[in-house]
Amino acid sequence: MTKLASDFSDIGKECHTRARIEFQRRFLGSTSDTLLPKCGPVVINERQLVAALLDLRTARGGHLTPVQRTQAQAALRTRHIALGSQSQSVSVSL
Repeated sequence: MTKLASDFSDIGKECHTRARIEFQRRFLGSTSDTLLPKCGPVVINERQLVAALLDLRTARGGHLTPVQRTQAQAALRTRHIALGSQSQSVSVSL
């Protein structure tokens, strides 16, 4: 069941506003302490793109653009290959 933000309690409305301000700070580069009416675009770095594919909740990538999805898949392949190469070069002596 979906609840409208206008139906939130006063504390809920304040939490919602603070969460939106934090989102603007993290993903939109805002440095303001107030909610900006227009801010963007959302910038997602390579680490966040890879994490989106590894997280089962977002693995299908429906929230990503086709370009971001391709970038995420390429970054994941690169990191996977680098990790595999690194683990093969480590020798274990018993």
